Parts: sequence; C-alpha cells; structure tokens
Amino acid sequence: MKVNSSIPLTFASVKEILKVREEDGELGYEQKQVKEYIEKFSKYNKKEAENLVEKLMENKKITREIATIIVNISPKCAETIETIVFKSKIELSNEDVEKIIKLLK
Repeated sequence: MKVNSSIPLTFASVKEILKVREEDGELGYEQKQVKEYIEKFSKYNKKEAENLVEKLMENKKITREIATIIVNISPKCAETIETIVFKSKIELSNEDVEKIIKLLK
C-alpha cells in the first residue's frame, strides 16, 4: 500500500471514520482494537477536539501534530506536556504550559 499523504487525527475524528466504516461493513481486528481504545479514552467530540487543536496552534511553536497529540492525551500536568513537546525540541515557557492545561480543562 502506498501512502500519499499523512495528517494527524484526533481520537474524535478516528472515531467518526471507524463508525462510517463499521456501517459499511465489518471492521478488521486492528480497527476493532482501535475503536475500543478510542471509545475508552476519547474525551472530546470532533468539533471540540478540532477547536482545541486550532487554539493550541495559535502558539506558533506548536505544530498540528503536537497539538493533536496533546488533545488526544489531554494531559493534566506540566511534566506530561513537557514530555510531549520534548520530542520535537520545542521549549515552552511555564506560562505557555499553564495556558495549555487551562485550555484542556
């Protein structure tokens, strides 16, 4: 299979995609596992999740990929946010991290 493009998806978006695929036919094993996981850990509906991603990206240091990861995980502490952004070598101020935590509440 050739991948033409890749975009990060929120759990809410994946949940909708899997719902449509399930209506069209039976889900494969991996898809069922993903659906079960997302139903357990998804905290936002699609509109809320996309809104949060856009708000996080207002900070020019945060890419769509990182914003999507933050929304999907919905961390409640500064250390978790710092761990997420560390991978991309992004340095956020304490104020930025606190804004993220408040936004996700």
